[in-house]
Amino acid sequence: MSHKPLCDCNQGRLPCTCNPQRLVAQLQQDQKVAAQRIAVLENAYIRAGEREHNLRKQLYQAKQQLAERDALFGAYGDTLRPFLALMVRELKANSHKGDRDGWLGMTAATAFNEITHHHDKLGEALSALDYPQISEYAADVANCCMMLLDVMGLLSTSAEPADWCATMERPKSKCGCPDCGSSIVQYSEGASHE
Repeated sequence: MSHKPLCDCNQGRLPCTCNPQRLVAQLQQDQKVAAQRIAVLENAYIRAGEREHNLRKQLYQAKQQLAERDALFGAYGDTLRPFLALMVRELKANSHKGDRDGWLGMTAATAFNEITHHHDKLGEALSALDYPQISEYAADVANCCMMLLDVMGLLSTSAEPADWCATMERPKSKCGCPDCGSSIVQYSEGASHE
């Protein structure tokens, strides 16, 4: 309620009491202002509730996504996620080589040579304690191992690959797996695929 004087009868301390019509008009005006203020606050409260609802919904979705990722990575997620990011970065950096179509054109022996080549580069980076190169070549070695499995048709689409000897279709080769008899890769006599 406003406390400004409407006339000189109260010496500026209280609302005018000498004219009831003025007092009623002032009270109605004060009531209207208060109602408008309440409407503004209620509207803000409703919007805040909507924002809170949206934030709760986003939080729930984020937790669901994290749970899905944790289901994929399990207890190793804190380590696998950043390493996977390094692998993706290196795949993108080498995309000019043809991406998946490029590596599927390799033989298993060529893919293995790529692993060896990048492994040697990783060893040199370790000797020099060149941390950026260590990260790059470690991701390259992992990518080359993935490519080898892809070339050989051994990648499973599930998060937890089953025993490949029992479930995977394998390419025809001159040599077979000593464990299950399935062809896996051409390797020299006496070499093992383990």
